[in-house]
Amino acid sequence: MTDFISREIGVLVVDRTGLTGRYNYKVDINAFVTEEMRRAGGPPIEAPFIVSQALREQLGFTVDSSKVPVEIVVIDRIEKEPTEN
Repeated sequence: MTDFISREIGVLVVDRTGLTGRYNYKVDINAFVTEEMRRAGGPPIEAPFIVSQALREQLGFTVDSSKVPVEIVVIDRIEKEPTEN
């Protein structure tokens, strides 16, 4: 679920629930999306707030903003043509 949420709202989401296994769930954000947001098209800038509010009200999950260490890959440069080792 965290991977899906991360992709949809463009923010890294880290699972700290301690839950394991697979679950069926449904989250409906329609109640949080205004007509103005619908007319604008595309994901609203409020998407992270909308999703966190829906998760809290419908599933009992709390989404908090915090800093956590994450692995990143830094690419210094890319060669157009491969070179010999």
